Amino acid sequence: MYGNKIGKVIKYSQYTITGSPYLTTFAQKYNEHTIEIPTSIDINKYFIPTNSSNSEFVIGWIGTSSTSTHLTSIVKALKIFSDKNKCIIRLIGFNKKLAHLLIDLPVEIIEWSEQKEVDIIQSFSVGIMPLIDAPFERGKCGFKLIQYMACGIPTISTPLETNIKINRDSQNLFATSTDEWVSAFEACYRNREKYALIGLKNRAIVEQYYSIQANVGKYLEVFNKIT
Repeated sequence: MYGNKIGKVIKYSQYTITGSPYLTTFAQKYNEHTIEIPTSIDINKYFIPTNSSNSEFVIGWIGTSSTSTHLTSIVKALKIFSDKNKCIIRLIGFNKKLAHLLIDLPVEIIEWSEQKEVDIIQSFSVGIMPLIDAPFERGKCGFKLIQYMACGIPTISTPLETNIKINRDSQNLFATSTDEWVSAFEACYRNREKYALIGLKNRAIVEQYYSIQANVGKYLEVFNKIT
């Protein structure tokens, strides 16, 4: 009954705001007045730690119970890498019911809290966002990547259109296969100074393109056009 409700809502709207290239392409089929404004964060809540230590290599992920299955898709790569290199795999908000799939990995599962999430992200050496290539995932707006980048962290993600756009040629890494994920982990592990600099570029990208402070004017411009 409501299968096509989204298209109808878009069609009869004066303007449609989307958060990713995939959603923009979809919305433009119904309404030429479609504006893409990416997911935005309050940059003042995120900052680069001044006393970060290179003594441990932390592969970090943040998500929810429903998105935890995406992480399990790269368990083999995590196993291969962690068997050869000393590291910590730090997971925020991971579904503990799936913890049995991470046996023999150096995993820390931390319950999500708004008060602590930034502090924990700051402990990451690299932030990861594995996804499957499916319609729902293509519509995602890359919020994890934006959070990592706001803390000055380099990223590895599945090369879906939104993730590639968020990178903004900042030399973050992309991976699809097990071999590619292992190679990306190795690159970050062996070249920490290089990827620390990429992390600094990431912070600047978020400030310019993915912060509330940068995008508030775009929203107001759309709202002021509504009659």
